Amino acid sequence: MIATLRKRFTLGGPLTHRDGVAPDLGSVFTLPGPDDPGPAHLEVTTAEQDNERLEADCHRPLSDLQQSLHALAAHLPSIIDDVNHAEQTIVGHVRAWREGAQRIDVPDHKTPLEAVPYIKEQVRQFLAQI
Repeated sequence: MIATLRKRFTLGGPLTHRDGVAPDLGSVFTLPGPDDPGPAHLEVTTAEQDNERLEADCHRPLSDLQQSLHALAAHLPSIIDDVNHAEQTIVGHVRAWREGAQRIDVPDHKTPLEAVPYIKEQVRQFLAQI
């Protein structure tokens, strides 16, 4: 995109080597018309259908992203002794965890309905310290 914008608006030379060797997408913007008009019709869901889907999603197993956020919440430092040294405390916490000096148990929450309150509370406790 950067290479295309540079060429289209004559903004000068490349910003980086990557930008300098990137392909120019300008030819896409000079087509006489769209070559894919899209679907003829889009179905609009009702609020009732959205609520049903949301309710079902609350009871599905945690996705990979949700599992990662859940584990991240469990790994937040529970005590920061000195707000002025919070960054050092966090770095030390992560180092100890990586080196195995600190065991962190992640609760066995199976669904977003179970995990979200835990994540919110962990983040609230952490932020309350800093």
